[in-house]
Amino acid sequence: MKRLIFVFIITALLCYNLSVFAALTVEDLGKIQKIINDSEVRMEKRLLEVEKRIIERITELDKRLSGDIQELDKRLSGDIQNLDKRLSGDIQNLDKRLSFHSSLIVALIIAIIGFVSVPMGFITFQYFKMRAQQEEEIKTLREKIEALETQLLVENQD
Repeated sequence: MKRLIFVFIITALLCYNLSVFAALTVEDLGKIQKIINDSEVRMEKRLLEVEKRIIERITELDKRLSGDIQELDKRLSGDIQNLDKRLSGDIQNLDKRLSFHSSLIVALIIAIIGFVSVPMGFITFQYFKMRAQQEEEIKTLREKIEALETQLLVENQD
């Protein structure tokens, strides 16, 4: 029981603290305000430092990136010039080859026309020559037939 009373007294003293009845004075409010203002000032300083570091890092990265971009631009312009030279050489080569092939095709067409038209012309010439000979022979044969018919008629009349 003594222990229970002792525990009760200690509990009562702990719960019944004098700070419960304390009141805030103007001085206390001033101290609290000063603490808050000091913490705000420290936070502003920290924020400014962080902002400065971020700006420094951004400018540093910007410088590095602009250098990298310029380097890439130089490399790309060099690559583009190399490709342009190579492609212009390839285009000239293709143009020469195409010109050669088109000339070859024209020559082959002319050769085919020559190989076909010369014999056809020769055959046509021989045909007309032969036809003229045959017409002449037919004419002479008709004349002979007419002469023979007249001779036969003359002999039959006699």
